[in-house]
Amino acid sequence: MATVSATRPQCKRFLKWTPNTDDHTPTAGVVEITDNGRHATYLVVEFPTGLTGRGFTMTSLAGQGYTVILSDRGARWDECQCEGWKYRRACRHCAALRRLVEVGKL
Repeated sequence: MATVSATRPQCKRFLKWTPNTDDHTPTAGVVEITDNGRHATYLVVEFPTGLTGRGFTMTSLAGQGYTVILSDRGARWDECQCEGWKYRRACRHCAALRRLVEVGKL
């Protein structure tokens, strides 16, 4: 019996960040995430947390919402309410927001 092994192709993720110009919510904006042919647009708003790290709500145009916590201790301790995070403990929401923080956009 022949065995075939294949490696999973590298995920190609593209982000587009549009900050909110409203003075009432300075840490807010719209992020567009495209990865592996899937595209989603989210409204992002930061909220204060009693935890170490930063909290964000991400609401899609379809109305699906997630709470994302980016830990000060690193990506390993990030959390999201989405199904991807529940199954893999990693998701595109955490990855996208963490990247925006790293480059100084959030």
